[in-house]
Amino acid sequence: MALTEIGVITRPQGLKGHFRVKPHYSNFSIDIKKVIIKNHEYQVEKITNRHIFLIFKLVECNSIEEVEKFRNEKIYTNMENNNLADDEYFVADLIGAEVKTNNKSLGVIKNILQMGAADVFEVENVQTNESFMFPFARNVLISFDKDKKIVLLDAKILDEIRVDN
Repeated sequence: MALTEIGVITRPQGLKGHFRVKPHYSNFSIDIKKVIIKNHEYQVEKITNRHIFLIFKLVECNSIEEVEKFRNEKIYTNMENNNLADDEYFVADLIGAEVKTNNKSLGVIKNILQMGAADVFEVENVQTNESFMFPFARNVLISFDKDKKIVLLDAKILDEIRVDN
């Protein structure tokens, strides 16, 4: 079983067994049926996406007391049974990926900041000791080769939106 960390549970949400999760990736729309928390499997009743956090409701949990024990715990799912859409990626897959425009290497993705309106990618070039950031926009991404860990960006659009550090 290939477990993938969805995020970290931050706190209960309301009194009826809901809780907040800070996700490790954006564009969350996976239809997850089961999750693993503290080595126990739970059935997902509902997931609500609130952009910077997710609200989970598990079938087995119906009170704030039941979910309080999950505070600061990591939440996992078996991604073999859950598929991302073509334009969705895990933060873990993107971190460390080489960023290129045409055939020019710009560095590697050091961090992805989830800012609400758009994720902000932080790219570092260790050879030149330079870094820059850019808000993720669908039109800037040409392709992402998950196996080779290469992100290919549109140079013209990137020049318009990047911020050098």
